[in-house]
Amino acid sequence: MALLFFNSMLLYIIVAPIHCYDPYPFFLPRSIKPSSLLGTPPLPQPQTQTQTQINSPSSLSSTGSPTTAPATSPTPATPPHSKIFDVIILGSGPASLSLASLFPPSTSVAICDANFNRSWVPTFGIWEDEWQSLTNLFKTTNNVSVDISLCYDKKWDSTECFFGGSWDIPDGEKFAVDRSYLRIDKIKLREAFLSSSSSHLTVVEANCISATTSNPNIFTPDKSIVHLQSHSEMRLSNGETIRGKIVVDCTGAESKLTSREGPGSQVPKGYQIAYGLTAKLKSGTGPYAKDKMLLFDYRTDHLEPGDASVSGSKEPTFLYAMPLSEDKMFFEETSLVANPGVSAALCKERLTKRLEFHGIGIEEVEVSELAPKLLIVALLFG
Repeated sequence: MALLFFNSMLLYIIVAPIHCYDPYPFFLPRSIKPSSLLGTPPLPQPQTQTQTQINSPSSLSSTGSPTTAPATSPTPATPPHSKIFDVIILGSGPASLSLASLFPPSTSVAICDANFNRSWVPTFGIWEDEWQSLTNLFKTTNNVSVDISLCYDKKWDSTECFFGGSWDIPDGEKFAVDRSYLRIDKIKLREAFLSSSSSHLTVVEANCISATTSNPNIFTPDKSIVHLQSHSEMRLSNGETIRGKIVVDCTGAESKLTSREGPGSQVPKGYQIAYGLTAKLKSGTGPYAKDKMLLFDYRTDHLEPGDASVSGSKEPTFLYAMPLSEDKMFFEETSLVANPGVSAALCKERLTKRLEFHGIGIEEVEVSELAPKLLIVALLFG
């Protein structure tokens, strides 16, 4: 079995997680094609397994609302008594479903996730030219056409940044980036991936129970992963066993199947975390333009010396914001990388102080989101 790690739509043998709001979150290397991961046809093995088959992805909502949970409504399939999947994918986020969509109908793919029907929480953004490149890539990879071209719900023709307070840059000075930026429609994107993979995708609503040990080739509990000549077997949280030739781990930064901090490891580590919200505003948007996406605001003029927001951590955080309408914006306070990591509570406190300082009043918080704490590993070469 080949055990691969696939995170934020980027395929690695060892993966360093990418922030979901990074300008480059959606990318699949051209050198890697799903068909190249496959071996010989499945060999029959006796096993009964309860599964579901995706056959009605059109039932998903396509309103574009970031708060609406997709309703996939999978229906029971006939238990494949001798099924060995070509590919098993752990997790059901953008990484998982994008990969599943790229396999041809002749490839049997299983997705294992106890929370398959849970909506995607983070807000995704990307440069428009990068999105166009991905749109073209998904249409041509492996002779499978996946149309994601319209899977966005907001576009800004330019972005702006504030870096005042350091390097003698005035607080009010703006830096413009004349490059179009998009907000991804998570529901439409999920529907596009599921529509493309509906003919060959089986969903198993259970998680892998295995976890790595100090030895990367030994897993606990005992025999929870068994490698055989033709395939591997994995025990799931519903008590079943699933079989497959290739297992791709898309469970993200906190995957239990890999350790990025082995014994005696000297690899530099850092942590990324963010707190965000979508809010209806009482009045204006402060110093932020209503027609431009805010990529960075690193200013600290809203923090007083000795303030708990400062003393709680000396690590910098920045504001990332998307104006959605005349009276609605998405705000997110992010710690890009720190060790030890900044707390979510501190990000929330700094965001509150920043908005108050700029006179941005919030009438109602429609959605709040906490980006999970990501472990970032720097790989040094040379």
